[in-house]
Amino acid sequence: MPTIKRTSGIQITLPTGGALWSPPRQASTRSTTRGRARRPTAQAAPGAGGLGDHFAAALGRQDLNLVDTIPVRLPPGPSPVRGAGRGRRRAGAAAAPVGPGPELSLDVDLGPDEHAVILVEQDGAWSWHVAHATTNQRAPGRSGRPGAAAAPQTVRRSQHFTIAVAHPRKRVPTKGGPRGAAAGLMDFLPDLIARVFKFVAKPVIGAVISHLERNVSSGLVQLASPDPATWKHLADDEQPDLSGVKGRAPRVFLFVHGTFSSTVGAYGSLYATDAGKRLLARIFAEYDVVLGFDHPTLSVSPAVNSKAMLGRLEKIDWPAPPEIDALMHSRGGLVYRALVEYDLPSAGSFKPTMKNAVFVACTHQGTVLAQRKNWDAFIDRYTNLAAAACQAISLFAAAAVVAKIVNGIIQGLGALVKALAISALDDNDVPGLEAMDPSGAFIGEINYPQPDEPEPGKIKYYVVTSDFDVGAQTADGQPPAMSPTIVNKLLDGAVDQLFAEANDLVVNTTSMSAIEPSRPGFVTGTLAYGTNSSVHHCNYFVQPKVVKNLLGWYGLDGGKTGDGPRGDAAATPRRATRTGKARSGEKHRRPSRPRK
Repeated sequence: MPTIKRTSGIQITLPTGGALWSPPRQASTRSTTRGRARRPTAQAAPGAGGLGDHFAAALGRQDLNLVDTIPVRLPPGPSPVRGAGRGRRRAGAAAAPVGPGPELSLDVDLGPDEHAVILVEQDGAWSWHVAHATTNQRAPGRSGRPGAAAAPQTVRRSQHFTIAVAHPRKRVPTKGGPRGAAAGLMDFLPDLIARVFKFVAKPVIGAVISHLERNVSSGLVQLASPDPATWKHLADDEQPDLSGVKGRAPRVFLFVHGTFSSTVGAYGSLYATDAGKRLLARIFAEYDVVLGFDHPTLSVSPAVNSKAMLGRLEKIDWPAPPEIDALMHSRGGLVYRALVEYDLPSAGSFKPTMKNAVFVACTHQGTVLAQRKNWDAFIDRYTNLAAAACQAISLFAAAAVVAKIVNGIIQGLGALVKALAISALDDNDVPGLEAMDPSGAFIGEINYPQPDEPEPGKIKYYVVTSDFDVGAQTADGQPPAMSPTIVNKLLDGAVDQLFAEANDLVVNTTSMSAIEPSRPGFVTGTLAYGTNSSVHHCNYFVQPKVVKNLLGWYGLDGGKTGDGPRGDAAATPRRATRTGKARSGEKHRRPSRPRK
C-alpha cells in the first residue's frame, strides 16, 4: 500500500492498486507553423469553479480552512451481480449489504489548538469524516554542541483518519476519436476527492455550539428585488423601506428558514426557475416590504429565535400595525408558531395581523435526525441533499447566484461539524436540535393548547408535504431528484430504519401537517406530493406545483386557488407507518419541564 507525503504535510496511505489522480494530457489537433503537433496540455483539475469549490468557499466563511484537495484513483472492484439492485427501494429501507471496499488513510499534522475534518466526494455523493482522537508525540530536543543543554521537547500533534470508500464505477470507453485522446470517459475524472479542512478551536467551557455558531448571520434581511444578489441584512437599528406606505397598514411578506440555512439558502432557489421568478415578482408587486429573518438554528431553541424576531420587528417604525403573510421551511415552522402562540399574545404595542402562513416540510412533530445518535448521519444527509439541490439549480442559474445559495444553504453546517470534531456532545448541548426531538419537551409543549394562542382557522395555515421514495414515479413529470449514487449513500445506514414511516429524507411526512393533533381545524389546505422520487427536503421551491399553490394561497394568482385540497385529512392527521398500519393523532400531555 503506497504512502505519499503531500506538500501540505498530509500523509496519505492509498489502497493497493490506488494512485493519486493527475489530469490526463490530451494531444491537440492544432499544428504549429512547422506542421508539428503542439505539446499536449494538462486539463484543469475537476471541480474547478464547480460545486466542490463553492462548498469549500462557503465552509471557509465558517472558519473551516481548506488546506488540501486530494484527487484519488481507486482500484476497480468486482463486477456487479446481474440483476442486483433492481426493484423498489424506499427511503426508509436499509441499503442492501455490500462487501468491504478499499480504505484510504490520512494523517494530518496539527498546530496548537488545531483540528481537522475531511469532506469526501465520490461519484457525486458526499460524506464527512471526523477523527475523535488526537495523537501527541513528544520528540526530544537536540543540542547544537557537546555539553550544551538539550532544547525543550517539541510536541507533534496529528489526527489519523481511516476512510472506507466504495469501489469505483466501471469506466466507460469513449466512442469515436483516437484512443490516445481519451481512453475512457472516466479517465478524465478522479474516483474520489478528499478535501481536508483545518480549524482553530481553543477549549471552550460550557456552550461549545454557541461559540462555534458565532459567525452565523442573525437579524432581518430586506429583499429589495427578486434577485438574491440584492438581498441584504439590516443593521439592528436600520429601518426597512416603507416610503410607499401612507395612512394604511403595511402589507409584509416574511420568510423564515430552517436548520443550517438562511433566507437566501432556503429561498434563493426561487430565482433559479421561471415559475419562481414569477412568484417573486408577484410578491414584490403586492407587498409593501419583503423581509427574511436569519437566525442561529443550533445554539438556541425556536422559542429564543421567535423572541429575537419579535424584538426586531418591534423596532420598526410601522405607520400602522402591519398585515403579515409568511412562508416557512423546516424548523422555521416552529419559530413562526412560537411567535404566534407564545410571544404575540403577550406582546406590548406591536399587534400585527397574521394572515396566511405556509409551512413547507416543517417539523411540527420534530424529526428523529435531531436526536444525538443521528447527528453524524444528519450532517451527511443534509450535505448530500443541499448538494443535489444546488447542482440542479446550477443548470438554470448564474454561477454567482449558485455560489450565494450554496453559502446560505449550509450557513450553520460547519458549526455542528466542528462541534462533533472537538467535543463529546449530548442532546442538551445543542438546544436548536434538542427542540426538534419528537419526544422532547418543546415539541410536546408547542402541540399542547396555549392559553392565548389563535383559535383554529384564525390564521390560515397551509402545508406542503412529500414522501420521497427512490423507487416511485417522479412527480409532475419532473426528473429524478438525484443520482443513484447519492441515493445509495442516503439509504446506507441504520438511521433510515429509524424513520419507520414516510419522510422526505429529513422530516417524517406526518410531522409536516400535525399541528396540535388534539384540536382539528388548524390546517386550511394541503399540497401533498405523496410518494414520489422528485421532491426531497431541499428542493421544494424549484417545484412548479409548489409555486402554483403559493400563488393561490397568498391570493397572487388573480383569484385562482392552489391545487391542494381544503380542510383535508391533514387537519386531523393519521400517522401512516411503513408497514401500512396507522394510528390516530394522539393527544399530547403538557410536559413537566419548563420551555426553553
